[in-house]
Amino acid sequence: MRAFKNKRAAWAALFILFQLGLAHIFSLLYFYQSGVYPKTFVSQFFTFIYWFGHFGFLAFILFLLLWLPSRFFAHIVYWRRLITFFTTFLLVVMVVDSFIYGQYRFHINFVVLDLFFRGQGQIITFSTATWMIAYGFLFALWVLNLYVAEKIWVNIDVLRGKPFFKKMIIFYFVMFLSAHVFHAFADAQYNSAVTRMAGVMPLSEPLKAKSLFTKLGLVDLEEYKKRKLLKKSFADSEMIYPINTLEFKGENQKPFNIIWLVVDSLRSDMLAPDIMPNTYALSQRSVVFKNHFSNSNSTRHGIFGLFYGLPGAYFEPALRSQTPPVFVHKLVESQHEMYIYANAPLTKPEFDQTVFVDVKNLRKKSQAKTVDGRDIEINNLLIQSLKNHKSDQPFFSFLFYDAPHGYAYPANYKKPFAVSSDQFNYLSLNVNSDPTQVRAIYKNSVHFVDSLIGQVLETLKAQNLFESTIILVTGDHGQEFNDTKLGYWGHNSNYSQYQTQVPLVIYWPGKKAQEITYMTSHFDISTTFMQDYFKVSNQTGDFSSGFNLFDSQDRKWILMGREGDYAVFQKDQIIVVSPTGDYELLDPSYRPLDRSQMRTEYVQEALREMSRFLAK
Repeated sequence: MRAFKNKRAAWAALFILFQLGLAHIFSLLYFYQSGVYPKTFVSQFFTFIYWFGHFGFLAFILFLLLWLPSRFFAHIVYWRRLITFFTTFLLVVMVVDSFIYGQYRFHINFVVLDLFFRGQGQIITFSTATWMIAYGFLFALWVLNLYVAEKIWVNIDVLRGKPFFKKMIIFYFVMFLSAHVFHAFADAQYNSAVTRMAGVMPLSEPLKAKSLFTKLGLVDLEEYKKRKLLKKSFADSEMIYPINTLEFKGENQKPFNIIWLVVDSLRSDMLAPDIMPNTYALSQRSVVFKNHFSNSNSTRHGIFGLFYGLPGAYFEPALRSQTPPVFVHKLVESQHEMYIYANAPLTKPEFDQTVFVDVKNLRKKSQAKTVDGRDIEINNLLIQSLKNHKSDQPFFSFLFYDAPHGYAYPANYKKPFAVSSDQFNYLSLNVNSDPTQVRAIYKNSVHFVDSLIGQVLETLKAQNLFESTIILVTGDHGQEFNDTKLGYWGHNSNYSQYQTQVPLVIYWPGKKAQEITYMTSHFDISTTFMQDYFKVSNQTGDFSSGFNLFDSQDRKWILMGREGDYAVFQKDQIIVVSPTGDYELLDPSYRPLDRSQMRTEYVQEALREMSRFLAK
């Protein structure tokens, strides 16, 4: 410490060292919450040295950021208190991030923050209990840091003489350098057991040096070519959609009305008489698709695929060009009344500039303060629209409920499933948590939404609209309750059936009630309406990645995706590709398979599908 002649610098160094110790302890939550542990000796060794080196480097950067501005503070007490609060806040953010990583396998990023703040609490929500725990933890940790900070300042002259600091700097530097060299070599060898462990840590950007190792002959060239193929990105290209001008065989003389009732986070196994009695009753006179999947595990791309019939890779090109889906464009062109009511804002994700860009006077935001209140609000708006509807003009309605996503229902709602509390600490869920109570709360929220759907169905009957209306009920994606036993909760974190399979019920006057068991996807829905409702004569490939729902041809794979990554979902295996081109081959239970079993031809077909509608 003799090198630190400045008392403030000495204090900052010792205080950051204490924060480093806390960070090491709290970082263990990343492994505990996610259940992701190094399984081989090599990956264990790498994790050990990277754990020290990575957090040591972050601590060094933090020291520079906090110490350098200290000369501008005349009052040293204010400076110390500001630093203690700031570092406390960073530690709390890291703890929260560990819980998010445990459930979703990604860290806090700008997309998450944007959805949280710009979504105004309607897209990403936490219970009151979760907020209370977070605030309590923040306060307790801040008190601890204030105490330690004061003790260090009072005893700074004694601590300055300790020789351990220089040795610790050398130790952390060696760990940092060794870990990055180790990772660069493992990355060149495509040792995913090692490289995936770096992703567990926050703010992790380990060294990669494939070009250098290629020159040295240390890279598997065949694997390198395969990864380069998988890494292709098309987000910056211009969208050409539809590929050819659409032609139609002739308009319906008396077109049906259309209602799409979409429920956020609706699992396929929720279609049961005790959970969704109204929807289940409707299903008995409808076409039920028993093996239906969303094209994503997220709302942004699930809704996009539902309307466009295209992979989520086209979301950004569609947003830039503000290209509407051909289905919605045709609805507006044919003068359908448009009743679009959503719980969460239609501005984030930007559905107002994509899916509904053609809709005039679009209602973009609901007013109620609670999730269940907004579901009631949009339901009442649709019911009023149905009562006021002119019978000589067809309508299209899209209702987007959110209660299951927010685990919400009114306080006085008669709950069919017993729960000890209507709230739970979402961030406490991990691989060892019992899902019973969480699942019961979720099922109550689904039952609540079904009661609203029942009101819509009764209004249709009362207004003599039922027999002239096509009614569709589905979800944007599924919802997991650690079904894979890998610590996944919610959605947006994997492509297993629990996060992607959703119910699909279509009541279509004139079509016989039946159950369809072959695999279908959201890509097929707008495709079917374009063919069977609007009588488009083009081949489906001109405007969609899907098939007609009633076309029983075998769908060998379904393309799924979200920001940056994508998956090729098959009955017996799932190929998951990261933004970097790294990939995993998994069985339906999300356990690794031998990579030699990967069907590369399906990946090549998927890549073509993600580029067909872009300018060459």
